[in-house]
Amino acid sequence: MTENKKGGEQSPPEAVVIDSTNRPPRRPGARYVTPEWIDATLRLHFKKGHNSGVYLPPPYVWTILAARINIYVNQPPNNHQVGRLVHGVGKMQEERKILDAAARILERDRDRFPDTEAFAEHRRQWATAISVLRYPRGAVDNPHDQLARPVHPQQSIRGWTYVAREVLPDLVVFSVRGHATVRATPGNGIMKTLMDILQIIYFDEKLPSIATVCKAVSKDIEKYKVIAKTPPYDRETWESLLQP
Repeated sequence: MTENKKGGEQSPPEAVVIDSTNRPPRRPGARYVTPEWIDATLRLHFKKGHNSGVYLPPPYVWTILAARINIYVNQPPNNHQVGRLVHGVGKMQEERKILDAAARILERDRDRFPDTEAFAEHRRQWATAISVLRYPRGAVDNPHDQLARPVHPQQSIRGWTYVAREVLPDLVVFSVRGHATVRATPGNGIMKTLMDILQIIYFDEKLPSIATVCKAVSKDIEKYKVIAKTPPYDRETWESLLQP
């Protein structure tokens, strides 16, 4: 890395406990992370991987990600919870197919009315109904949300898979934009950082091997790498990359 500190390599700092009167009681043994911890952990792992020329953003960029991780520290999703969530998502996705089919029927009906002033009100009513049928219904219809993207059936019921895919986007996008080499491989800095985060969240459970986690998130990593290289103003291209 370009921002090496004198005195040799440093170990990442311990996750810092953030006291707050608004925060629910901590799980026994739980630790919270700070933006500075995320920054230091990424830098350490990229440095150990001999990934020179990395320009990571300032620590405050990780503020939202740190807050999200700390929510999971308080309430780590378990397999049962995520399984029920994914089951509900499957039902909503089936309903989306029905709604889209109904919208196509109404589109055909609308097109039977000539596009003239005499039929303008009819066409407007049909257009309104079509718009309602196609309107997104929560996370399942939101291309930005991981629930709208397919996952392997054996992975969809695992809490750690859901959490990993939730914390990856910022890690991948900012690291790629900082010229880091990002891959879904056990030796990569992103994967080592992700494992550190999962171990903080699921500190009282046995996690799978890093190779298993790599396999679970490999498609997500490749997708976010492309997004990281897409100009922010190109919204249409960016959204198309998020489609299943």
